[in-house]
Amino acid sequence: MKRILAILFAVMPLTAFAQTPIRLYEGPAPGSESWTHQEITLEYMSPFWNEINTVVLNVVDPVLIPYLPAPGTETGAAMIVCPGGGYSALSY
Repeated sequence: MKRILAILFAVMPLTAFAQTPIRLYEGPAPGSESWTHQEITLEYMSPFWNEINTVVLNVVDPVLIPYLPAPGTETGAAMIVCPGGGYSALSY
């Protein structure tokens, strides 16, 4: 089941149209105004699941990216995917 979900989520972006990110803040996020570091994306082998995981560090410009259905195919249903993690890193 986990493998099927992984394949499904890997293929879904191939069918999505380019989406416009929605910035959560005008300007820097509160508390990050003086930060000078850059966002970093790393992939690593999980010692627990024996699979490659992705982590994003130093997020200073948080955005939401909606993946909307093609016009006329909307059902009214929605799904929100939020990466886990904490203040300094997002994991998915």
